[in-house]
Amino acid sequence: MDQFRNVFVDELATRVEQYSQLSEGEKVLRELNEAIVSTQASVVSQLNETARTMGGQVQRIEKSYLEGAARFQQLGDEMPKAMKEWFEHAKDTQTEFFKSFDEESAKVFGHLVNIAEILHSGGSIQLAQQRLSGAEA
Repeated sequence: MDQFRNVFVDELATRVEQYSQLSEGEKVLRELNEAIVSTQASVVSQLNETARTMGGQVQRIEKSYLEGAARFQQLGDEMPKAMKEWFEHAKDTQTEFFKSFDEESAKVFGHLVNIAEILHSGGSIQLAQQRLSGAEA
């Protein structure tokens, strides 16, 4: 009987030690699980923050794109009118330039004709200058 008792006591001690080790292992696993859950919550929180930040950036990019597209459309719509105005102004400026050029050229050629007539009729350059001075006044 003593032998059974000794075996029983040894078996009980072994089982108590195993239970103690299992309890310690369970404690370590529980702490590890808590750390994993905490890490997961932190990761989820970081992912949510990243998603919120990216969403804001996407909204700003979309707003900028829409504003740029609207401005580009406006420029495209205004371009024909602006070009027409520019060409009309260029035409008017060119017409005025050549009109003034023609008028001034006519005056110069008129003076040259007068000088040629005076010189042809035997007059002097001084006489031609006097006539031109009188004609301009």
